[in-house]
Parts: sequence; structure tokens; C-alpha cells
Amino acid sequence: MKDFEYHPQAIVEWVAASHYYKKQNPRTLARFETEFEQTLAWIAQFPETWPLVSDITRKCQIKHFPYTVFFQIKPDSLVIIAITHQKRHPDSWRTR
Repeated sequence: MKDFEYHPQAIVEWVAASHYYKKQNPRTLARFETEFEQTLAWIAQFPETWPLVSDITRKCQIKHFPYTVFFQIKPDSLVIIAITHQKRHPDSWRTR
């Protein structure tokens, strides 16, 4: 199984989403974190299963939440390039 690497902006997006859900309800934050971890597990287990959105970038939606994880498969790692809200800036990852 490959390790994950994170684009700096993806970390910023994750923190922003987490803060939002923490303000809403700590239980919602816990559910969001669990679903995100499950999404990463699916990506790690089946990286080539997820649809291509460009020549090298794939996407996987976080279940029950309006976020998509965009990632790239590298020889030694899986690189998370974006964690975007599906309605706000769904194409912001394209410049990364």
C-alpha cells in the first residue's frame, strides 16, 4: 500500500472543512472525519478504480458530505491534491 502525500492547499481545505463542521456540531465533525478516513482507505486499496478527471488526476467523493478528494497516483505515493466542496470551487484543483 502506498503512503499519502498532501498538497499544501489540500491541507488548508481539510482544516477549513473541519472547522466548519466543528462549529455546526462536534458529532458532525466526527462523522466527517470518519468518512474522510474511509475515503482515504478506499483510495489506498483501489487507487485505479476511481474515475479520471484529467490525464493524471482522479476523484473520489466523500460519502454523505459535499466534498471530493482529488488525487494522483505516483510511483511511491498517492498525492492528495485537493479536498474541494462540490458547489463552491469544484475546479480549483486544476491549477495544482
